[in-house]
Amino acid sequence: MIISVMNFKGGVGKSTISFNIAKHFGLKMVTNDKYSALSNIKQTTGGGSINIKDNRLYDFGGFEDKRAAEVLASSDVIVVPTLYSRADIQNTVLSVRYILKASANANIVVVINRVRSGDDKVLNEVKEQLNKHIKHNVQYVTLRDSKAMLRSINEQKTIFDIHKSSGLSRHVYAPLVNDFFMIVSAIEHFGEEVEE
Repeated sequence: MIISVMNFKGGVGKSTISFNIAKHFGLKMVTNDKYSALSNIKQTTGGGSINIKDNRLYDFGGFEDKRAAEVLASSDVIVVPTLYSRADIQNTVLSVRYILKASANANIVVVINRVRSGDDKVLNEVKEQLNKHIKHNVQYVTLRDSKAMLRSINEQKTIFDIHKSSGLSRHVYAPLVNDFFMIVSAIEHFGEEVEE
């Protein structure tokens, strides 16, 4: 399986989401972001093409990289993390349009990240805005705001592993784990469609 994670907007949680997806699915991670918080992954820089291989997650930093188009075209699933400010929505629309130029039939999962309780009305408005400007079947998933995502990178463990580490963690992180399970389910759904 090849998964790409991208959004032109920086600071939307690409690295933490990429890390957890890659670890969960046992994928090697490749990034073009030399400032990535993940120091143990292969970084690819320069003007040449990216060597596309199976069983990889490609994490594209918060900037446009012309080499991304060929990777996106080869990806089974593309995850687009976003926040829900006006700038985030605009950049997400631009990112999805860029993805669709590279791969008209792309399987796209938009992860609305760092959601706080009580934001249901705002989330519905965000989805309406995205749907208004994105004429493509996109899966939307929300991921609540939690320090556990950063903790997962610091400890080099998935949030699933952190969740299982103690009784308190099982209780505290259960809602976040449920959110992340929805991301995993959306990816697996698209992965099954590709295999058929």
